[in-house]
Amino acid sequence: MKDEMLNNLYTLKNYTLAVAEAIPEITFYPNKDALGKSDMTDDFITGFNSIIDHITHHCAQAVLFLRYSNINPPAYI
Repeated sequence: MKDEMLNNLYTLKNYTLAVAEAIPEITFYPNKDALGKSDMTDDFITGFNSIIDHITHHCAQAVLFLRYSNINPPAYI
């Protein structure tokens, strides 16, 4: 069961990285005008921070589950 669970985690990690790789750069780097002012709004920044918070939450859940199951979680990269 441990091997299967770790395999699933690695598969999901690779899938997530592939999806992130497929997202156009413009999504990560909003346009800047001639004065260097960015299109990033407070809503954009809040949304980005919420996504990071959500991802961190699920990573912590996975780590706790693995630890409670006496499985060493993979190292955080």
